[in-house]
Amino acid sequence: MEEKIAIFGGSGFIGKELARFLKNSGHEVLLADRKNPESPLYWNAKSGILSKKILENATVVINLSGENIYGRWTSSKKNAILSSRVSSTEFIAKEIQSLNRPPKVFITASATGYYGANPNFECDENSPNGNGFLAFVCAQNEQAAKIASNTRVITLRQGVVIGKNGGMVKTLTPFFKCFLGAKISDGNNYMPWISILDLLRTYEFLIKNEFIFGAVNAVSPLYARNAEFSEALAKYLDRPLMFSVPKWIIRLFFGEMANELILSNQKIFPKKLLDANFKFHQPKIEDAL
Repeated sequence: MEEKIAIFGGSGFIGKELARFLKNSGHEVLLADRKNPESPLYWNAKSGILSKKILENATVVINLSGENIYGRWTSSKKNAILSSRVSSTEFIAKEIQSLNRPPKVFITASATGYYGANPNFECDENSPNGNGFLAFVCAQNEQAAKIASNTRVITLRQGVVIGKNGGMVKTLTPFFKCFLGAKISDGNNYMPWISILDLLRTYEFLIKNEFIFGAVNAVSPLYARNAEFSEALAKYLDRPLMFSVPKWIIRLFFGEMANELILSNQKIFPKKLLDANFKFHQPKIEDAL
């Protein structure tokens, strides 16, 4: 069935890929525009502006908006990360809640950071909220999404997204091509990840499956350590993997972000997707690359 899908925060890597994927699947896609006040699809959470055309008759609303979490976490950067996500989600959720004809589903992007940087157990959707800044941001963001109580709400806890047009692969590719690719320390830290193809398929699967709601882990069911990812990327780019970067150097350059993102160690399991018989097309890191 063709859906009318409104996407907020669609200008980034995932948003562009998702809009293209959904259009190719036969859906009508409206990309909310935050930059051009003259656009009929303009919105601004800070100013409380949202064009009625965006949500008018929309059957699906997807929220990907928020400050990029990568970069050194200064006080102002952390404030931007928290406020941009929570305020945007809260604003959109309140607008949905006010509709007489709300969409069938509201999907908000969250992250596996919800579980904390180093949980000592395998996490599924029933696992508790962890410690740290990202865990706090994710929890606040997911709570804001629940304001839209008149529709089915899904908070998608995404792992590292593997795709050539953005994210970690695009960031690391120049280093690997220049023979500067490296694993982090001994490379034993687990990294929750998902291929861009399976992430896009997950969004469409959740739109169609009306029995799934709440938190959903968007990660491959096959864990990958940092060393496996680094070796696979080196092989894909036909370059040797010759170096190992000590953790103290990572912490020196990236500060607090290093511990919660780059050096995190998470074993996340996509229980809800597998229970709903979702089939991953690229469950191995080598497949994704």
